[in-house]
Amino acid sequence: MKKIGFLLIAMIFIGSGCIYANTEPITTKKLTNQITKILLSKEIPDEIKGSVAELRLAIDSFGEIQVLSINTTDRNLENYLMEAVHNNLVNKGTFKPGKVYRIPILVSADNEE
Repeated sequence: MKKIGFLLIAMIFIGSGCIYANTEPITTKKLTNQITKILLSKEIPDEIKGSVAELRLAIDSFGEIQVLSINTTDRNLENYLMEAVHNNLVNKGTFKPGKVYRIPILVSADNEE
């Protein structure tokens, strides 16, 4: 009987560990649209046009964007994204504070004339 009780407790701990082990970043269209609006409201420097990045961020309990990492080879783009996005407010909607979101960024190389 003790073995069954111990086995049951061990299974509960293992099961709960599997539930909370999923820390894979997720993407969401609503958040991507809000990030796009933030970036379009700022002037885009010519030197970052045509660059790509992956932005990993979380929304804190106040609704502010907290940039966790920026995966890009372009240092100018990294600096631009950090200045433009970090600590901006978003509409929380269905976003959960503390969850990690992954947002792909492509800066268009089109010239505006």
